[in-house]
Amino acid sequence: APLAAGERKEPPPPRITDREGCMVCGEPLEYVPTAVEKPCVYCGRTLPTAAFCTGGHFVCDECHSRDALQVISSLAMALRETDLLALFERIRRHPAIPIHGPEYHALVPAVIVSVARASGLPLEDSHVAMAVERGKTVPGGACAFLGACGGGLGVATAFSVILGANPYEGHRRHQLHDVTIRVLERIGRHEAARCCQRDSWEALLAASELSEEVIGLHLAADVNPVCLQSGINRDCHREGCPFFPANALRSRGSADRPPWVAGGGLPILPTAGPPEPGEGEPS
Repeated sequence: APLAAGERKEPPPPRITDREGCMVCGEPLEYVPTAVEKPCVYCGRTLPTAAFCTGGHFVCDECHSRDALQVISSLAMALRETDLLALFERIRRHPAIPIHGPEYHALVPAVIVSVARASGLPLEDSHVAMAVERGKTVPGGACAFLGACGGGLGVATAFSVILGANPYEGHRRHQLHDVTIRVLERIGRHEAARCCQRDSWEALLAASELSEEVIGLHLAADVNPVCLQSGINRDCHREGCPFFPANALRSRGSADRPPWVAGGGLPILPTAGPPEPGEGEPS
């Protein structure tokens, strides 16, 4: 409604990205079986949504992702990292990247294209930008609402950008569909609530395994990720997750490929979870 003379519109609340849940108040999100019309707290647009917090706040995908997408694009273009998992973590450490959200649908393909470029393929900033643009079209909640993890779809998205695939090329379409099937099979083996870190790690590990076969160049993923966010992820699968500290250290660590801790070398903590992140640390 129009403002009355002298009336001031209250600015939207600051966005919270250092924990899961609502970006306005931090309360848990609720998912309803049928979409309802709600106004976005930040842009004011009324849109259909099946997800809002217990306090009634709704943040649309565009507002949820806006700052993060700029960070993803600029860092993926600027950095020359040749390990998929290492680049993912470097970008994820930025405070604009939340624990969960549709941002990861753009982050995964951006990481793959950036690493392929740093590893020797003739790619430009425009290829990274295209990966982000395509990835961001996958809506939040796609893992359940559409039956396909957006991060998982990001692997074939990135390979499509690298290969210059189009809908008329039967061989490329077949190849990319096969990639998606194999990546989603890996992610879908977890009978657990969404975890964008876990599913992105699985997608990038799958991308590394498939890369030489599909794009003719092996993309490294030579570090062993160890999760530190179980204490702040309400839906953590804990012992059922291969990246849970006890599991990761027991089954993945070795003399030639030591465990790598997400968070740039923060200490591995007991199952109670990590301490509060410091300034600039990922949550």
